[in-house]
Amino acid sequence: MSIHIGAGPIGWYEDDFTPFGNDIAREAHLITLARAGFEGLELGPRSRRDVTCVRAALLRHGLAFLPNTHAIELLGSSAEAEFARLGDHIAAAKALGAGVVSVAETTGAVHANRAMPLTKRPKIDVRQWIDFGAKLSALAGLVKSAGLKLAYRPHMGTVVESGNDVERLIAATTADVGLLLDTGHLAWGGAKPKALAKAHADRIVMIHLTDIDGERASAAIGQRQSYLEAVDHGVFVAPGTGSAEVREVIAALPDFDGWIVIDAERGLPAEIADLCRPSAGKQAA
Repeated sequence: MSIHIGAGPIGWYEDDFTPFGNDIAREAHLITLARAGFEGLELGPRSRRDVTCVRAALLRHGLAFLPNTHAIELLGSSAEAEFARLGDHIAAAKALGAGVVSVAETTGAVHANRAMPLTKRPKIDVRQWIDFGAKLSALAGLVKSAGLKLAYRPHMGTVVESGNDVERLIAATTADVGLLLDTGHLAWGGAKPKALAKAHADRIVMIHLTDIDGERASAAIGQRQSYLEAVDHGVFVAPGTGSAEVREVIAALPDFDGWIVIDAERGLPAEIADLCRPSAGKQAA
């Protein structure tokens, strides 16, 4: 078992609302990340992909590179077309030593539309799930041929949001399709992250530790809020302080080998290592 602790961009240098607009992150953020015990940094969608610049900045502080989740639109496209769209993303990941490419299907997604309630998120029927799974498996095969592992990330407001969606995804795809287990998004979608972690440990190649306020998450659905409105109202909380079974998930995966990324929109845990190591959650397992 080899756990590496990474940091997501939200809460450090880039969020859903106000981008910093600089090349990677301010030097002060990188210094703080390294001192806090992080081993890697996930670059956000607005970060430049100048490989030389990125490598130099991260090496100065002993940080590894973690690629951000890339939006795909397989429902209306082909595996070959999406692989071509991922070209620059894959090239940068390989050049910077990353082993995983994370993707999320965004056809019809509502998470970026402040005027669209989460209840309007896209859903597909059984036939579409079969077709989607086949194309996602083909895309994963192409990514594998490029020397990387594909990890699918469930996300609120998209076609893969709930626990049932994840089960359908797993059933419809080959083992080449890994799972990025995002605790907060899955819990918000009604899933039990600990149960999913236990059931599909062999598919999990990366973990995002996000956490939610359960009452606010339920209210967001009941009040037909958009994703961004719910974020405004504080649905995300510091990992380990909400209802997303963060510690239980870590305890349920004693053999996990890979990156745990802390995505903290509303504050960081006091002790990062204590949160991410399996011993932290033994009592809750």
